[in-house]
Amino acid sequence: MSRDRWIWLLILGLIVTGFLIGMPIGFPLDDAWIFTVFAANLRNLGEWSYNPGEPCAGVTSLLWTWLLSWIPESSGYPFRSEVIGARTLSLLLSFLPLALCLPTIFASGLAGANRFRHRVGGILSLIALGHGIWLFHAFSGMETTLFVSTGVSAIYFFHRSNHWLSGLFCFLLVLIRLEGFLLGGLLLVANLFSAINRSLWKRPWVGVSACLSGTGAGVVSVAVHNYRLFGNPFP
Repeated sequence: MSRDRWIWLLILGLIVTGFLIGMPIGFPLDDAWIFTVFAANLRNLGEWSYNPGEPCAGVTSLLWTWLLSWIPESSGYPFRSEVIGARTLSLLLSFLPLALCLPTIFASGLAGANRFRHRVGGILSLIALGHGIWLFHAFSGMETTLFVSTGVSAIYFFHRSNHWLSGLFCFLLVLIRLEGFLLGGLLLVANLFSAINRSLWKRPWVGVSACLSGTGAGVVSVAVHNYRLFGNPFP
């Protein structure tokens, strides 16, 4: 494909992206509205609350709420900037990691020449990222797609033996949703198996340490946050 065609495809993609970010379809859902209100109170009042002055544990994603709280308010249509900001964050934090990881993941499971596998992997990635349900969640103001992309990134770096990056994504996964410790636990078990069979990896216990540190730090961070605010580590 010529350079001019790539440029026009990029321009078309930016136009479509801008349209999707600004249109009202799929936002806000009930939970997305809760995130938006919590983020607004965190930004304006410095407190984790739905009703001002009443701190509560009604939000399920600490990291997503914290990220939304950095989106500036705008005058006019209520929460207009929050809607646009949430969708932009979803694009950057959900689509970008998967766009980098998925082609390699798909290609690794295919047979054939290297060039063929990577081309098919790229096509399969576009199909996955362009799926209607995925797009709906990506533009709904929810943390769902961020949770998925972070989990896939943790698995991706685990398979590439980049243990500390995998552990970092496990840590972020737990901050996005506490249930992320389940994936961290599975990766920990996988690391333990490879640590027992030392012939598989050169430094097997590094993976165990990284996964345990990342997942454990995430769980402890959530527990400390909840205990400080509500007197209960897991309300």
